[in-house]
Amino acid sequence: MLAGTRSTIRARFRAASFGTAAALVALICASSCSDLTFESADGKTTISGDLQLSHAEAEASTQLLDKILRARSHVAFSGTRLVLTRVAGSAASGPTAGTAGTDEILREYYVTSGDGKFRIEPLELLEPQIDAGRSQEYLMAQARRQGLMFRYRDFQIRARQSFLQNYQVTDTGEVVTEHDRRCARWEIRPRGEGELQRILIDLATGVVLRYERLDASGRTVHSMWYESVQFGPVSPNVRFHEPAVEERVFADVATAERELGFPSHAPRKLPENFRLCEVAAVTDPLTGRVWLKRTYTDGLDCLLLLEGDPAKRSVNPASAALGGKPLGAQRATILEIAPWTTVEASLGTGDFIVMSRTGEQALMDLVRSL
Repeated sequence: MLAGTRSTIRARFRAASFGTAAALVALICASSCSDLTFESADGKTTISGDLQLSHAEAEASTQLLDKILRARSHVAFSGTRLVLTRVAGSAASGPTAGTAGTDEILREYYVTSGDGKFRIEPLELLEPQIDAGRSQEYLMAQARRQGLMFRYRDFQIRARQSFLQNYQVTDTGEVVTEHDRRCARWEIRPRGEGELQRILIDLATGVVLRYERLDASGRTVHSMWYESVQFGPVSPNVRFHEPAVEERVFADVATAERELGFPSHAPRKLPENFRLCEVAAVTDPLTGRVWLKRTYTDGLDCLLLLEGDPAKRSVNPASAALGGKPLGAQRATILEIAPWTTVEASLGTGDFIVMSRTGEQALMDLVRSL
């Protein structure tokens, strides 16, 4: 039976004190990798699945979806924004220890060049209110996680076909003004159980200027909104984010196994509607250990599964960093790196790190199936 040891990290440790899961996942900086119908009623346009574009609303929504998909790599802009994350669980350590169950609100500066380069600079921790030293520690930790925030925290449609198959998108028909920009409002619901998401999209560029994710009770668990935004070429003096590790992308799992020199294990159980979209390899710069990384998506959310080179298995460093005892076979450490849950497991089949916002139970079921 797979047992779990809980800890809460939530993106707050200095680099030297990161456990394997927190440190390695924070260094992962590579991008994750239809037919549709529009039905208009009561001024709303609903995107569902089989292409039948029969009216102007449908065509406009299709064009806006295409703009959203292109915006992250084709639109240059900058701005200051606030990011709210609902902190669940009990904080065991870190600068904001003891603040679980509260909203974490971060002010940050965001800039992208329109050709894939970006920078996310944390400016101020507004909530919870903690002393200056702990707040600075938090900001330094966030600064080291720019790649993680850009590619996995921020709203992103990752695979068009899967997104349209697994989610219902409703264009409310509203056109609102946000920072002197005309914007459309969309509501996104999973076809099964899951959280409602609302986005406000700049009609001209497809950039999402507001985002909100609500749980089943209607409570906000994650949101982002811009306080200011400026579109157009950015300053040539901007120091863009540089990946801390090199990532190699492979055509498929078989190619990755052949080039890396070790076999890997595919999970027998995945969260509903998730499918493999990318296979890559990353090298931990602290230990030199190679990890095969599988990225799964349902079109909107993503799940990362990393498997370490079995030739370099060692004592579980994450448990040591957290002050715990080394974990034996068939044990797992459950970490909260808000807004994600991360499971680090040392099994008879190998060492694994799994990360997603799908929840602890789904990730533990996946680990048990390896």
